[in-house]
Amino acid sequence: MRGAFIVLERVASRADAPGGGPTPLERARRPHLDRLAREGMLGLARMPAQDLGPGADLAHAAFLGQDPRRCLAARAPIEATADGVPVKPGAVVFRLDLVATWDRKLVDAAPAARDADDARALLAALSAASWLGAKEKDLALHPGPLDRHFLTWDGWPDSLPVPETTPPEAAAGKPLAASFPRGSGAERLVDLMMRSTPILAGHAINKKRTQAGRPPANQVWLWGAGQAAAFPKLAERRPGGLRGAAISPSAYVRALASVSGLGVVPVAAVPGTGAEAEPAVVGAVALGALATHDLVYVHVAAPADVAARTAAIERIDAGVVGPIVAALEAARKPFRVLVAADRATSLASRGPAPDPVPFVLFGTGVAARRGTGFSEAAALETQGRVEPTAAGDLVGLVLGTSR
Repeated sequence: MRGAFIVLERVASRADAPGGGPTPLERARRPHLDRLAREGMLGLARMPAQDLGPGADLAHAAFLGQDPRRCLAARAPIEATADGVPVKPGAVVFRLDLVATWDRKLVDAAPAARDADDARALLAALSAASWLGAKEKDLALHPGPLDRHFLTWDGWPDSLPVPETTPPEAAAGKPLAASFPRGSGAERLVDLMMRSTPILAGHAINKKRTQAGRPPANQVWLWGAGQAAAFPKLAERRPGGLRGAAISPSAYVRALASVSGLGVVPVAAVPGTGAEAEPAVVGAVALGALATHDLVYVHVAAPADVAARTAAIERIDAGVVGPIVAALEAARKPFRVLVAADRATSLASRGPAPDPVPFVLFGTGVAARRGTGFSEAAALETQGRVEPTAAGDLVGLVLGTSR
């Protein structure tokens, strides 16, 4: 049985805007989503626990059959594995960014991320200057193809907790010492970060950047620490295996899909990123992948601007949901489509809300739980007193391995 799991970012909302009124989803014309809701199983999905954080990344981890808590503690290993970095079992992996520091404060979290050529040259300078000493054979620097770089620490004892680290964005504007790594191995990590400064600060690239009024990338910042481990594959959930593909504007979601055993459609195949990716183009790429795969995981985003969301939802309905359902129906073979929001946002605060989000399952062998349409209110009415479905259980519904 073939299937599509379509995840809609920034589509579900809590109707708490000043003055009331419908949500962007309720205002949108959504004939394809409404048809699925009227003929399929409409319900609410419960997102991962709020104590883990509000990020949509956690929802994707659950949707892809992973443990969100484990993924939260293993961000760097997930990204490194997806990027092809050789990671030994049990190694601790760190994200390695180049940041701008001044007067013992972090003043720019990602100066080199905006110039890949500068980043590559500066990382090469670190290697040439033997930033990692000859005796530090358990450490390795792994420059990435874009703005993701890694440091691996092999032979980490299982009995030791992974160091606590701070993302550079969270450290920006604060004294360096307040955000340095803490816990096991912290002293060595801080030493590495500080040893990078003389090498980078004196480099010709940073001198040129400073002269041009641009922030220098003058220090290594290590963060996102996690211990490498094997991750369950979606193919293990279905007898006979599974060939799947993922399409997402998010590098981290693509990494999650990769460690979950899905092939990843190259980002170059989908013009634009985030809300800039035109839904009709995403839909066309998804149809191409669906022709050769059992499952396509499609992540498409509405814009952050609330005022623009209704029009974007209409384009997603017409350009993604409609064509995928039509293609699967035209094939006249068993199929399932599941459409779910990734999280709810408050229209009042514009921040995340802990509310369950609407989802709909449609296709072969689906027990009907019909609603009036695909919206937050309709899903709540249809759900009634039934406990919302856990986000981690949705993939079993689309694969046909759970009910």
